[in-house]
Amino acid sequence: ASTIEIPGTIKYIAKDLGFDNKNIKSIVFGEGIETIDDCFSFVPNLESVMVSKSVSIIAENAFMGTKWLHSQTRLIILGSVLIGVRNVNSVLYVPQGVRTIGTLSIENCNFTKVVLPESVTTMQKDAFRCNENIKDFVFTEALTKIGHNSFGNNKWTKPYGDNLTIINNQYYQHNKDEENVVIPDGVTKLCGFVFEEDTNIWDSGLSEKKDINKVKSVRFPKTLKIIGPCAFWFRKSLTTIDLAEGLETLEYHCFAGCEHLNNITLPNSLKKIGDGVF
Repeated sequence: ASTIEIPGTIKYIAKDLGFDNKNIKSIVFGEGIETIDDCFSFVPNLESVMVSKSVSIIAENAFMGTKWLHSQTRLIILGSVLIGVRNVNSVLYVPQGVRTIGTLSIENCNFTKVVLPESVTTMQKDAFRCNENIKDFVFTEALTKIGHNSFGNNKWTKPYGDNLTIINNQYYQHNKDEENVVIPDGVTKLCGFVFEEDTNIWDSGLSEKKDINKVKSVRFPKTLKIIGPCAFWFRKSLTTIDLAEGLETLEYHCFAGCEHLNNITLPNSLKKIGDGVF
């Protein structure tokens, strides 16, 4: 079929749904859809994409290699998600109404400042990894969902070094060499990969790698609501965690591979447990 209409009763569009399909020319994503994975990459004749405002997450390669993406200029916004930037210099002003900054496809740009409106609540993983020239970020307290390495490795992040640990009450990176870690009061979320075994949170080289293999115990505050995906991925040294009442979400693989972790008590406040948590 040349046109595909996906109803809003489907919340998640899985990977490779239309991969390399040469017949598809137009796609309509209905109101109610929330997540679009890498589903229509390398669909060579795709010319039109319509996305409803209900979509809050669009994967990095969802429309890679399509005629539609190649034809876009300036800001590429689908629904309320910014997925790409073309030909922008000096300052990137994200318009009001955008809710999510995706993992951006950036071409022919030299902007050094990013201004996010109050409507932006989410930055996906690696959102600004492709621009090393950024000197300044402006954002509001509405930004409450910050993905792994979403601010990237640039002139704004480098001066903070190891001190850039908490952004909008979210624990963004951990570089201290200590056995017993206490997450400060007020932190509401542990970002993804923050205690990952093989790298620090900045896998792109923001600061010198540090040996954090000594982490044996972690105490979480009562303010913590979310432990992000792969937060303690294969942290084999970890033996003890204190999950306080108030915690609501354990994202996928957050303690996967922690083979020496024992005596785990889940709080009554827990509402969601992702795939492969332990």
